Amino acid sequence: PRLSAALAAVMLSQFAKYVPGNVAHIIGRVVLAGRYGFALPRVIVAMTFETGWTVVTASVVAVAALVVEGPRLHAALPELPPVGIAVVLAAALAAPVACVWLIRRWRPPFLARLMGEGDVTLPGVAPTLVCVALYGVNFVLAGFAVDLLAQGPLAASESRFVLLTGVFAVAWVAGYVTPGAPGGLGVREAILVAALGPVYG
Repeated sequence: PRLSAALAAVMLSQFAKYVPGNVAHIIGRVVLAGRYGFALPRVIVAMTFETGWTVVTASVVAVAALVVEGPRLHAALPELPPVGIAVVLAAALAAPVACVWLIRRWRPPFLARLMGEGDVTLPGVAPTLVCVALYGVNFVLAGFAVDLLAQGPLAASESRFVLLTGVFAVAWVAGYVTPGAPGGLGVREAILVAALGPVYG
């Protein structure tokens, strides 16, 4: 793997995330990765891996925040019942397993044309854990950034870092998996406003 080429493909394609349809950044990443010399089957596997485990990590972060914050987070998210959270978390945990099965055991015709019939190499346990840890750090930093904004422009009297991290993770997942929403725009903000309104006014 060439880190500089991978960073260029990912970072340049991020701009396309805000094009309506929520797929332009995926197409852009595939095109750029091809130009930088990455094999298409490897790119598809890497993007599938990233998508599945990022959603898993965000879901785990959100549930962890729910456990830590307890009543305060439940008050902020009254429309998110525990059963719903459990179903979402179970679906998120099943997603990477389903993706691996799809890629290795059964490939629809369109996927077979893209990837060929050969077997694919998946990351081992250690690289997977490192990636999951980095995804987790990403959500923690996002929660920290929102907390800084709350204490700055919103003049909040206290830090609610854990609460904000959990709410942001929920909003991010919802925006990420909503078809057609460019970069989750609108969906993510609606959840943030609905969840944080009772907390900050």
